[in-house]
Amino acid sequence: MMSVRSSVMRLERGVVESVQFLESAVGLASCSVVCLRPHDTAKPRWLMLAGDVRNSLPAGKKVELSWRPGDGLPVLVSVSHP
Repeated sequence: MMSVRSSVMRLERGVVESVQFLESAVGLASCSVVCLRPHDTAKPRWLMLAGDVRNSLPAGKKVELSWRPGDGLPVLVSVSHP
């Protein structure tokens, strides 16, 4: 059964500074480390997301992304380029 907490979507907005893909060994989850600079602050926000999201989050682009907690790592749900 899914808990209420695990079904909550989160929204992030900002400019993608970098995305690094970390490929894991067979049987383990690979992930992407995303550096996102929100519009209202100079301090970047770091996100770890499940899978390879490099094509969805190109560096230097303004994005609005939504993600949800997953089984272990957060999962990217949608991306828009406002």
